[in-house]
Amino acid sequence: MAVQIVTDSTCDLPREIVEEYGITVVPLTVFFGEEALLDGVEIGADAFYERLGTSHDLPRTSQPSAERFRQVYEGLAGETSEIVSIHLSSKLSGTLNSASVARDQVAHGGLHIELIDSYTVSLGLGLVVLEAAAAARTGASLENVVAAARRAMDRVMVYVAVDTLDYLRRGGRIGRASSFLGSVLSIKPIVGIEDGEVVAEWLSQRAGHRVELLVPERGERRQLVELVRENAADSLRRYLVDQDQQRQRAEAAVSDLRDRLDLPRTPFRIECFDIATLQGDQSVGSMVVMEDGKPLKKAYRQFRIRHDHDAPNDYEMMREVLTRRLKRALDGDPKFLPLPDLLVVDGGKGQLGVAVEVCRALGLQQLPLAALAKRHEHLFVPGRGEPIVLEARMAAL
Repeated sequence: MAVQIVTDSTCDLPREIVEEYGITVVPLTVFFGEEALLDGVEIGADAFYERLGTSHDLPRTSQPSAERFRQVYEGLAGETSEIVSIHLSSKLSGTLNSASVARDQVAHGGLHIELIDSYTVSLGLGLVVLEAAAAARTGASLENVVAAARRAMDRVMVYVAVDTLDYLRRGGRIGRASSFLGSVLSIKPIVGIEDGEVVAEWLSQRAGHRVELLVPERGERRQLVELVRENAADSLRRYLVDQDQQRQRAEAAVSDLRDRLDLPRTPFRIECFDIATLQGDQSVGSMVVMEDGKPLKKAYRQFRIRHDHDAPNDYEMMREVLTRRLKRALDGDPKFLPLPDLLVVDGGKGQLGVAVEVCRALGLQQLPLAALAKRHEHLFVPGRGEPIVLEARMAAL
């Protein structure tokens, strides 16, 4: 069963995308005075802003209750045993805390629920959720869905140009004098989210006085801002097109590899192991990691061979390296998590046999294995005597 994705209504994802990716959205509650409305259910964005302009009451929001999250998690239990629940910054709302309480309440039911604090909000959160949902839809493991979300978090930054200072004044974020001056000069503040907090507030705390980020509305400075905005938008478009093309190529490659090796799921994380002898008798094992079809260099590892062997023995050295790597994961070492969707050893059928023995000894018989031979064009897998031949120009290779 595929990993299910849960988020909250501050993600601002369009309904058609939510439905296409099967994302479950838990609504916050919007209050206008004493009237309570479920965000995205009883009041949408257009209706909210229309009412904002006419209401005498400044709206406020309330986080979903733990009971609502419990109902959502239990409702998904019939579809999956694994849930990734991604929410707006815990520094801006107690939503994540409600989800945490609910997770503890349903823990006995066999559900594995991974909570993620996105440290952002609005479409920043939406983009993180979408990355996780895209990975889940292709059959990625829970660990790799979480990894996809965290990679997206590293790339997302949210900045908002506020159209009017009135609501910041009414909400107590700025004083009347600042609001009046800003209105006269047609100045608009830029608000950003950094490490889950509003940037202007964080700068104010650091400086010991109120700091406001402003953008000019008229004149040469406004023209300069517009030029920067247009250049940034053009660069962003080109970057997104390039990233989308790279993603499509990577997805095609790993999907092809899954089909050729008859793997139970798409190998989003692949680890490759090799033994090398340097300067005589100094041997090391190397671990190279690929995620989403791209090298993940920060996860590369080297293992200095600890045990002395009477003569160089690649099989025993590979046994030592694989045992150390997998035991570190089983011990919960975050540097060696998650386990790979596919583990590949260099050395053909002999090294494949070593990998099978190590996994069996550690209780990891279900871990997909393969071995490379003949200039990396032949792949051996357990239970199959003949190699799988990969053409030199195949994306999977």
